[in-house]
Amino acid sequence: MNISVRSNVRTAQAAATGSYTASGSGATSRTVTSKLADWPRVSVKDYGALGNGNADDRAAIALAVDALPTGGGTLYFPCGTYRTSSASALVSITDKNGVQIIGEGETNTILKQEGEGRGIELLGTSEITNIHLAGLNVQSTGTTGQGCGIYTLRMKDSVIERFSVSGFVCGAIVVDGLQNLNNTIRDGRLSSPDNALSYHASCICVPLGKSNRIERIYINIGGNNATHFRY
Repeated sequence: MNISVRSNVRTAQAAATGSYTASGSGATSRTVTSKLADWPRVSVKDYGALGNGNADDRAAIALAVDALPTGGGTLYFPCGTYRTSSASALVSITDKNGVQIIGEGETNTILKQEGEGRGIELLGTSEITNIHLAGLNVQSTGTTGQGCGIYTLRMKDSVIERFSVSGFVCGAIVVDGLQNLNNTIRDGRLSSPDNALSYHASCICVPLGKSNRIERIYINIGGNNATHFRY
């Protein structure tokens, strides 16, 4: 019995020191121990994102998004700072229903847009449904001409919660599209910079759609043009 236990322990230790590579183009090798900490999610680190606050992680994140199924799946951001200086969104998801975008909390997972693009965009050609975003801190450097922090188009029956958005001159959250329906935004912290631009500089802008809920949102307004809400 003792020999068997020792053998199994050695086998587990050997497996843990091995490597894991996800399927699909652009996947990079990781240790098995590191991957098991993420399972069963699609981690952005599987596709080369470093999350060290220096590297531009946008391309790696896009590869992880491509690895998600059309329906369901979790895009996971381990602790770290994921940044880009691109004019495109740091995270862009189109026509994928039932997706979760999950981080390790506002203080642990930071998405930083240092260019003119949006932080996160969730887009539906006709509609996207049952999206769940939580545990992320979306930041910007307040670049002129920049998009908003989180932009959704034709999204319904979805939840954005336990999050923070700050520094975007064109608003924190824009929930857009006629198919925008039955969404919940809750337990968030939003702030706009002093150089916030007019109209979409509201912390939450819901120009179209109906039956959306906003609950327990802390808001810090900056700039003469910024507003709390716009419907």
